[in-house]
Amino acid sequence: MENKTNKNLPGNGSLSKGAKAGWFILSFCVPIVGLILWLVWMKEEPEKSKYCRNGFIASVIAAVVMYVSLFILSTVLLSSMSMSLPG
Repeated sequence: MENKTNKNLPGNGSLSKGAKAGWFILSFCVPIVGLILWLVWMKEEPEKSKYCRNGFIASVIAAVVMYVSLFILSTVLLSSMSMSLPG
């Protein structure tokens, strides 16, 4: 006889939406934790590790975008200031 259990029931290894968001937010705010948890849970807890990985990657992408934007902004501001100097 087949065992038809619902994998979406709590306690069957599935994560609630709040838990998924929690692991993503933790990994986004503290990227090193997301990286470590992803590497540790890769085979043992694949669902949790997926959200930790996604949070880590989103954090790295956000940091790169922020640094590139700040570099461009500072370059534009410095060039406009040097053009407006008398002399």
